[in-house]
Amino acid sequence: MSNRLFIVLTTILMTSFAVQAQHAGHHEHDEHGNCVEADTLENANVWSTEDGTMYFTCPVMKGEGRVENASAFSMVDGKRYFHCCPPCQGPFRADPQRWLSDFALPANIVRVDGEGRKHFRDPVTGVTAPLEENTLYADYSGSRYFFATEESMQAFRPEE
Repeated sequence: MSNRLFIVLTTILMTSFAVQAQHAGHHEHDEHGNCVEADTLENANVWSTEDGTMYFTCPVMKGEGRVENASAFSMVDGKRYFHCCPPCQGPFRADPQRWLSDFALPANIVRVDGEGRKHFRDPVTGVTAPLEENTLYADYSGSRYFFATEESMQAFRPEE
């Protein structure tokens, strides 16, 4: 009897270790608690600069940060939404569409300088300028485009 018990317990332990080993890689959980490999997830609220640095804009507070420093996120429909802080997760998860209905990510930010100041490239003229409080912009299909002049903004026709 003790040999059988030993075999059963050993089998249970080995199965448990095998399952844990399968999940030992970098993984996350979707909104239903299912395990998902992190590198297969789509980042929904991420934008990047020309050098490839990835940033996110929080859909709740509109705070921004680098993806590598993100401490909070939510999974909705298989997409990962980063947040500026953990308290933004609750309201977002309770009603994602409320926060996403008028949400737009920067489309033409080319760099963020050492002081955190964003610089954009006008999509019509190609002029690069720092983003100011009064910079002109227009939202198209969930993307926010910044412009150097009113004429440039009026001439802009995004590809649909």
